[in-house]
Amino acid sequence: MLEAAARFSSLESVPQIDGKWSDLSVYPAREGYEDLVLLASDPDLQFAWTALTLPEEHYVWFSLKDPRVLPATVLWMSNGGRHYAPWNGRHRRTIGLEEIAGNFHYGLADSAARNSLNRAGVATCVKLNPLKPLAVNYIMAVAEIPKGFDIVESILPSVDGKSNISQI
Repeated sequence: MLEAAARFSSLESVPQIDGKWSDLSVYPAREGYEDLVLLASDPDLQFAWTALTLPEEHYVWFSLKDPRVLPATVLWMSNGGRHYAPWNGRHRRTIGLEEIAGNFHYGLADSAARNSLNRAGVATCVKLNPLKPLAVNYIMAVAEIPKGFDIVESILPSVDGKSNISQI
């Protein structure tokens, strides 16, 4: 349902193939569709983050990563859009959050070659050095959230040992 190769600056306003706009900050949505979205991280940040709140369950899941090693996040949103076997439209209300150095789901060869993402400055592969191991620093955690907490607006480094997760 989402427009292929469209660029956007807000999850709340993503172009669709029908000329309308989708709000990807709310899920599930777009019944009958399978959508992939790639979010590029700013490589100059100390760390990048991804978060998913489950207000009815009173918790937030979040991850922290090095944006120079894992420069993008793929949102895979399955809502009955695989109409072929073995899914037959039954794979619904499922979301995947994948931290990657790649060009969507196109594989190694496409990610290592010139592509629209790396031409735009988003690294789609990592050059390995046989003399230096690759460190992939990645943290996942959950935290309890109070009633009424909805969307994570920012996650900042701690300066006093306390959490610095803020909401909209």
